[in-house]
Amino acid sequence: MGTSQRHSPSVAGQPNWGKSSNSLTVAIKNLKKLEEIIPDDNDEQSSDIVEQIQSLPQPVRYTSSEKQIRKINNSFSRNVRYSVKRLIKASGGKKNVATGKSRALGHAGIAVMGNFLNTILEIHQQGLDGWLKIKGLTLEGKKWEDISNILIEACSDKVIGLDETAANQAITETFEGLNDMINETSSNIEEVLQSILNGQKLQEIIDKFFGVYIFVHLSQNFTEKLEKKYAQEKVNKYMKQIKEQIISDIQEGVNGSKSINVDWNGDEGKKFILEEFNKILNIFDNDED
Repeated sequence: MGTSQRHSPSVAGQPNWGKSSNSLTVAIKNLKKLEEIIPDDNDEQSSDIVEQIQSLPQPVRYTSSEKQIRKINNSFSRNVRYSVKRLIKASGGKKNVATGKSRALGHAGIAVMGNFLNTILEIHQQGLDGWLKIKGLTLEGKKWEDISNILIEACSDKVIGLDETAANQAITETFEGLNDMINETSSNIEEVLQSILNGQKLQEIIDKFFGVYIFVHLSQNFTEKLEKKYAQEKVNKYMKQIKEQIISDIQEGVNGSKSINVDWNGDEGKKFILEEFNKILNIFDNDED
């Protein structure tokens, strides 16, 4: 799924994304400052240095360089959160976004995650082969790539706008995230899909889905702005760091109900998705609308 569409702040009737974009601009400046301090020849090593400094116990004696890195990294994290907060406000406010009433942000994400839940529940009840047969398909001869494409199609929103594009990209990455668990045998594929409703796997999937969904919304407008200023390699690097920061904030900030206790057959499943999405939004915007 592509993300070629862009928000147009100057178009009447569309939300004003300017403040959100401004926060990301500052976040990029933070990343550039970190590059000046930390050698750029090894991105993983640079990331490790920042993480090590951030995890040092308090109080602690920092070197001048460590203090600077910590300050800049904190500013980067803060500006990424500000960007998401301003995106939420520009989309109609947290209440409208969290309930799916905003067509700018929230509606398609909730709908596509609901489609995902319904699809996994059907496979859980009917088996993968049975689910495919209902659709006039067969499991025979199909690899995981074939099956995941069918699943993505079943979950995706068919009306394509900016919100739907973001949700469809997020669900695509959700299934790509299962790749490491798949060994290409039909029994293994079925086992992995069946296991999603057990334990905390589904909650982790929901949280990462909405993290990617929010990130794609930000990148739809901002990536084009970066491409005018930086080489594509730099753009990819910066946006990857912003994406990782958003997902990290969500994973560290959500401490809610355990998905293992949810009855996915009824309204409780939909309620869980809405509550989890609301908790995620609260991480970035905890003000009252």
